[in-house]
Amino acid sequence: MHALTGVARVVAVGLLLLETGCYRYVPVTTNSPSVGEEFRAHLTEEGSTRLAPMLGAQVATVEGRVSSTNDTGYVVSVSTTTNRARVPTFWTGESVTIPRTTIQTLEARRLDRKRTWLVASVGIVGGFLMAQIFGLFDGSAGGDGPGPPPPPPP
Repeated sequence: MHALTGVARVVAVGLLLLETGCYRYVPVTTNSPSVGEEFRAHLTEEGSTRLAPMLGAQVATVEGRVSSTNDTGYVVSVSTTTNRARVPTFWTGESVTIPRTTIQTLEARRLDRKRTWLVASVGIVGGFLMAQIFGLFDGSAGGDGPGPPPPPPP
């Protein structure tokens, strides 16, 4: 039973690593990101100046989830802005309208399956190795051992 607990822990860690995943940003290939999609917008110099009252001074990129789109821009639930000095500011999902004319390039956040599987595999193998080192599979690290020998007969 103790070995099953060790295996279950290792598998749980591997699944957690797989769930968190590795993401990367790729150029948007369609005209616009879809509603609900996470994306990053690189602002033009003029766009940075124009959006400064809402986003802060010198903002170079805006990351968030698209709430809605129209012909003139995007309503974004902002998660992070990064200024020209590459200093991030974390947001809590405030809605900001970003006009299309203020955007230089758009990137969509995508799961990198290859990297995610690699990280999960390394995590699982590492977990099994750690379980072996700490004796999770042979019962030596737990309190469920055989106990003391029985007393001699009278």
